[in-house]
Amino acid sequence: MKVLISISNPEKNRQKDYYFINLVNQLRNEGIQVNYLKNSLLFPLSRNLILKGIKILNIHWINSFTNFSRKPIKTIIGTLVFIIDILIAKIFLKTKIIWTIHNLYSHEFFYPKLEHIVRKNFARISDYLVVHCKKAKSIIAQEFKINQKKIEVIPHGNYIKNYPNNISMKDSRELLNINQNDFIFLHFGRIRPHKNVELVIKSFEEIQYSGVKLMIVGNPLRSNYSKIYNLVENKENIFNRLEFIPDDEVQIYMNAADIIILSYKKILTSGEALLAMSFNKPLIAPYLGCLVDVLDKDNTFFYKYNSKKSLMKALEKSLGNRSILNDMGRISYLKSKSYDWNEIAKKYIKTYDKPKKKNNRIRAYKDFNR
Repeated sequence: MKVLISISNPEKNRQKDYYFINLVNQLRNEGIQVNYLKNSLLFPLSRNLILKGIKILNIHWINSFTNFSRKPIKTIIGTLVFIIDILIAKIFLKTKIIWTIHNLYSHEFFYPKLEHIVRKNFARISDYLVVHCKKAKSIIAQEFKINQKKIEVIPHGNYIKNYPNNISMKDSRELLNINQNDFIFLHFGRIRPHKNVELVIKSFEEIQYSGVKLMIVGNPLRSNYSKIYNLVENKENIFNRLEFIPDDEVQIYMNAADIIILSYKKILTSGEALLAMSFNKPLIAPYLGCLVDVLDKDNTFFYKYNSKKSLMKALEKSLGNRSILNDMGRISYLKSKSYDWNEIAKKYIKTYDKPKKKNNRIRAYKDFNR
């Protein structure tokens, strides 16, 4: 079985995407011939399918093709090329299309109406959709008016084998010059507007406890850097490192922390939740998307998203339950182990092996013109 995955080789990037590295490695272990996308300026999907003789296409991120951005001309051209590319693959090449939906919409969401139309109709002409949890299945079915029978639930895998994890909390804190008795909240990962870091900072500043610190660690978008930096600079109880974190240093921040904060305004799937769980960490998280299915009260303090009052209560609750955080972290780790990449690959193969949906040429064309 040959499959084209709609991304370039992730191992060549400075910031490796271990979701794809883990998935592709396991698929290849199962005998699947996985091909990464080699960029072509025009119609990259159909060109790669033709050149490699592939009949199964697994699309992940459509933004890299549609170019949803602040520039309207770039967006319009990118969207039109994507639509034509998909119709060529679907109608003329008779390709089986599987779309793995990581996000309901793009994070920045510059053109809501256009993006909704494109995503809804692409969902309709895809043979199968893959989501990472049951909650996402119901969200996608309702948002895009899709029959749930064509939606497969395949979980997001863990990161246990991807990052070094051999430094203790004591040694991590010594490296960061953090008091061993301090309580440390950590917000980790790339800083983007939808992650609502400002809410974390403002909520934390309302907490009046000594020996409590917040770490903000991750690379902000260029447009977001000054805003975040101004909120955290010269704050004695807020540690920040606003830059890309190399893989071998991730463990230092994870293991120095008592608990990890996720603070999304909107989210469908969170790789950062699986990262925290893979490092034996309890979490504070909003009651949103797949977080509802992946996390539970045994390893997470939930709060109402976008509510400073609710987040403050979750912060205070974690402070008051410091004695059980290690147990909560162990539960996180055990739960993360259940998201095994070998089983995930097998579920993908079953989906790839399903019969192609009978969408005739007229139906496929009409779907993209609704």
